Amino acid sequence: MVMIHRRACLSLILMIGLVLSVGCGVSRKLAGKVMPGGSELKKRVMVTTPLDLASLGPQRIAAVKQDFTVRLGKSNDVLVFSYENPLEAALANKPPFGPGAPREIIDAAERERMHAVVTWSLAPIDVDVRREGIWPFRETSRFYATTVIVNVVDVSQGAIIATHTESREFSIPEDEAEPAGLDDPIASELVNEIWDANLPDLLEAQVDNTIESLKEAPWRAILVSTEGEGLVIPAGHDTGIKVGDRFDVFTKGESVTAAGGKSYDLVGRRIGKIEVTGVTDRQATFRALSQMNLEAGMIVQHRS
Repeated sequence: MVMIHRRACLSLILMIGLVLSVGCGVSRKLAGKVMPGGSELKKRVMVTTPLDLASLGPQRIAAVKQDFTVRLGKSNDVLVFSYENPLEAALANKPPFGPGAPREIIDAAERERMHAVVTWSLAPIDVDVRREGIWPFRETSRFYATTVIVNVVDVSQGAIIATHTESREFSIPEDEAEPAGLDDPIASELVNEIWDANLPDLLEAQVDNTIESLKEAPWRAILVSTEGEGLVIPAGHDTGIKVGDRFDVFTKGESVTAAGGKSYDLVGRRIGKIEVTGVTDRQATFRALSQMNLEAGMIVQHRS
């Protein structure tokens, strides 16, 4: 038996920085004013395992993650990587509702030169009973709402740039519903039937939301120091960078500490431009187009 939480319980969960709209989608672009613009370059995106607030179990959650990852990977705008780490199980009690992903996941994303991380969750089923239709043919039905919440996290800033909430409903006539009480647990078979009916549309909507958010965000990378090449852009042919591409260079801005204790340098002032002179699979060399002091950790932004 699987517990079904009523609307009050789900609302409490979603109060932590999220908005719920049953039967539709809600998106919050949290950093649109500070991260304007987009780019034709691809972004590397790391997808985490969703937080299983719906109690679907590890096997079903793994299948859901695989489905989402495959759908997202069909886009020409992103390069998708799955976050697979035994440590992730220990992070399951850290809901992705705060200022960013858990520090351990951001660290892993930085090591792999990711641009963004997707953290997400499947909420408990929300049950409601209401009458619909035109008198005298109105009938009472029980509605089961399933909700998927997705956060898109910018790795360089450690901040959520967009939150998307999508909900879909599944209904049956009230006189056929079991058990009779809304607070009672229902059979796992019905829970699976509800999610089976709603998940494909939920995942497709969230993939579209995620891609749109990533396309609207600027393409940014942090300059890194390498042996032999010196400073490089940690992205190459895989993302679509080519010789002659130009990037704005920004100094490190104010340092802020996220809830998990990790410090991030905000984007500072623009000090000049660079132009790509050589490209390999995973990195690009460049030349400065103006006099400036470059150092590792500075942020470059593609000029689309």
